[in-house]
Amino acid sequence: MKTTRILFFILAIFMITVACGLPQGSPTSTSAPATDLPLQTLPPEPVLNLPAVDGEIAFASDRGDKWQVLVMNADGSNETSLTSDYGEYSYPAWSPDGQRLAMRIDIGTGSGVAIMDLQGSGDSLSGSQPTAITSAFSDAPDWAPDGSQLVFLSSGAFGWDMIHYTVGSGTLSQIPGFSPWVSDPNWSPDGRKILFGADVNNDGNSDIFIANVDGSGLTQLTKNDYYEGSPSWSPDGQRIVFSAQANGNQDLFIMNQDGSGLTQLTTDPADEFDAAWSPDGGRIAFVSTRNENNDGNYEIYVINADGSSEMRLTNNQSTDRWPAWRPGSTAAGQQACQSQAAYSADVTIPAGTRFATQTSFTKVWRLENTGQCTFTPNTFRLRFVDGELMDAPVVIPMPGAIQPGSSVDISVQFTSPPAPGTYGSNWQLLDASGIPVPDSGGNPLTLAVNMEVLAGTANVLPAPLFYLRGEVNTRQIWRMDPNGYTLTQLTQESAGISSFEINPLDNRLAYISNYQLILRNPANADRQVLVTGSENDGPYSPVFSSNGAFLAYGLGGIHIYNLASGEDRLILADNNTMNSSDRRVYSPRSWSPDGSKLAVSIGYWEWGGSGIISITDGSLLSEFEYGDSDAWSRDSQTYFTARATEPGMMSTTHGLYSIAASLNASLQTLVADTFIWWPYQGADGRLVYFQGTPDPTNASQFNISLMGPAAENLGEWQVLRNNILHLPAGGFPEAVWSSDGNFLAARLFHLPSKTSEVVLLGLEDTPMLYLMQDGTNLRFGR
Repeated sequence: MKTTRILFFILAIFMITVACGLPQGSPTSTSAPATDLPLQTLPPEPVLNLPAVDGEIAFASDRGDKWQVLVMNADGSNETSLTSDYGEYSYPAWSPDGQRLAMRIDIGTGSGVAIMDLQGSGDSLSGSQPTAITSAFSDAPDWAPDGSQLVFLSSGAFGWDMIHYTVGSGTLSQIPGFSPWVSDPNWSPDGRKILFGADVNNDGNSDIFIANVDGSGLTQLTKNDYYEGSPSWSPDGQRIVFSAQANGNQDLFIMNQDGSGLTQLTTDPADEFDAAWSPDGGRIAFVSTRNENNDGNYEIYVINADGSSEMRLTNNQSTDRWPAWRPGSTAAGQQACQSQAAYSADVTIPAGTRFATQTSFTKVWRLENTGQCTFTPNTFRLRFVDGELMDAPVVIPMPGAIQPGSSVDISVQFTSPPAPGTYGSNWQLLDASGIPVPDSGGNPLTLAVNMEVLAGTANVLPAPLFYLRGEVNTRQIWRMDPNGYTLTQLTQESAGISSFEINPLDNRLAYISNYQLILRNPANADRQVLVTGSENDGPYSPVFSSNGAFLAYGLGGIHIYNLASGEDRLILADNNTMNSSDRRVYSPRSWSPDGSKLAVSIGYWEWGGSGIISITDGSLLSEFEYGDSDAWSRDSQTYFTARATEPGMMSTTHGLYSIAASLNASLQTLVADTFIWWPYQGADGRLVYFQGTPDPTNASQFNISLMGPAAENLGEWQVLRNNILHLPAGGFPEAVWSSDGNFLAARLFHLPSKTSEVVLLGLEDTPMLYLMQDGTNLRFGR
């Protein structure tokens, strides 16, 4: 380990950097110190009770959009692809001697089941070209305990057939008596039975069954009105682990081989499935969606068979499935190697971020593994070394095995201190021996939180901020006062609130609750139901005009409600025809500043678009491609629309566009083929927006800068604030500019950490202000 003197000289240089106002957030490094500094007493590291790491696990992953079979150590290290040179394969199953793998042939290569012979071990493990034993569409191979036979599923005339294969002779035969909706056959350790799931009625209600290997003696082990499947025998044949949807999600359960003694193994609200016992019977590998980001990104975990000591193994942007333990493996986890890391970004909470006192927040750093070692979850960890702990854990284990050449987002939960002032918290990545992992210069990689806690005696917001808070079905409207401290709940609707708007004149609220459009005055609690709909036909998307006199909303088309007279006009009706080319369903989006036009979203048959309508007669002036965010020009003559999502149903090419607010106008490109968010034209006529460039270390993430027009060159753009956010394309879903255009309140969402926060950003180079962890439908009042 580096000496104490080196560590604390590093921290001294860090504090000098803060005082001098130099760039923050990057790892600190320096040379040997000249003087001794007092050692801070650090809290001890807790003892982590994690599963054993002996053994190897085969699994399948769709790395690079190609299914392949890989092998890793049971600590997640030494990932080796066995099939990448041969085609697409998945669903691996080890032969009893651990020298062969049966696997499914996937669509990219063909179909069927194949067997691969293996050579070498550890780093030199490799496989030969898999040999197909059938070309019929097949699934879920499993070996007999003597290695002489296989069972697998093959597409039959109606559903699946259970197929028996004799290795020596190559004979294939159907085993009678199995449901056509069978799944995941698993040969018993004594060779006499086959365990499987079956959805007998093909209604999603799968159960667990056992039958003799000839198909006779069918016995049903579970009889419940929910899914149970993906079963696996324990090595001694006495217990069965399986997945069941008893609580709305799939959890793992263990029962005796006769169906008795049911025990729940996992309780996470996500799904767990594809369970597999270790050869010693002490651990179970499984797959979970708990880190899925709505993209099918399943990961592999290991848990002790008694339900204790869970550990995540894989951490990547691909789907990892079907773990299978290698019989007879003597692998003992990662061996000696050279570790190294590099800082990539402060994903959340950049240096200097300001907070209210005692505010919970999540700090996320992005690191690259630039060394030879895998950052294994049982040994590598992030350790607090200096500064303020701020209620954080002393140690943060790695969220899975981080392979060499990959990056990882590490999250730490903090609470800001109770007293105003500037604070720092410094952390280092430690290896298996407790030695700090170095950067490329050989110095300990140090990660820092640098923040300011405000006294709360002055206003920090340009105006009160209104927002929705709570669970989806019970959300209410809240107000944060300009001091950033005082929070007030404004509504108490039992059915919750789906959306709302603020009247720019007097802060009255228009919101949707229980299929009603409601107008409420927070000043005197006056509540008025303006429109009542039904479950299948309720009002939606209220939007106030700029002068606060009118309210647009959707219900069978676009309505304009006069708040003074109570007059409700339908100015543009939906066309709900089944003819896809004529279908139009309209939703209000934003009024022009002069109140003469309304931007709308348009729902077509299978996609969406945007348009501008005249308030006077409801005529549709123009239709154009959908934008993720938008803004009007100050003179109401131009509408700006931006896109920052990949091409799909609701978006095409990303970029920044404008369209004249006149009849039959068409989009004009301002910035092409660039991810753009939240344009805004200020009182000075200057158009600003946020622009993202792909992170070179992670293609799914973007470094986001604030842009504006170049002063010297008309029609060109310049960076106003560089790389102030680090987000995925969908991580900037909501924002609202203050009326003077100097501030933006934004809700940010981070993947893969699934953390979120609401922050205030300034047009000028001012520190970010952290407002809250969760809040939606952000609106500034007056």
